[in-house]
Amino acid sequence: MARRPNQPYYDLTTVRRLALEKKVRRRQRSDGKTDIDKLGIREYEFLSILASLSLVDFRHTDEEHGKRPADVYVKPFIRQGRRMPINIYIKLAV
Repeated sequence: MARRPNQPYYDLTTVRRLALEKKVRRRQRSDGKTDIDKLGIREYEFLSILASLSLVDFRHTDEEHGKRPADVYVKPFIRQGRRMPINIYIKLAV
C-alpha cells in the first residue's frame, strides 16, 4: 500500500466509520501498562475518541516484521468532571 511519509497506514474515514458502527475490538496490553477501565473511560467515550481521531493526533506507524502494521495516535481526552486532559495512547489496526 503506497502512502505518503508521515501518513497513517489505515484510512481515517474507515476507522471513524467502524467506530460509529461499533465494529471495533479493544485489546489491552499484555503487560497491563494501560487499561482504559482504570482511567475511567466508558465504552461510548472510547468509541467517541476513535471516531474523533484526526491527522493531528497521528504519531507514526509501527511496522514490525511479521505483524500487521499499526497506526499510533495520541489523543487528548478530558474526563467528565475534570479540567485537565489526559493523553490517550491508541495503537490500531484495521
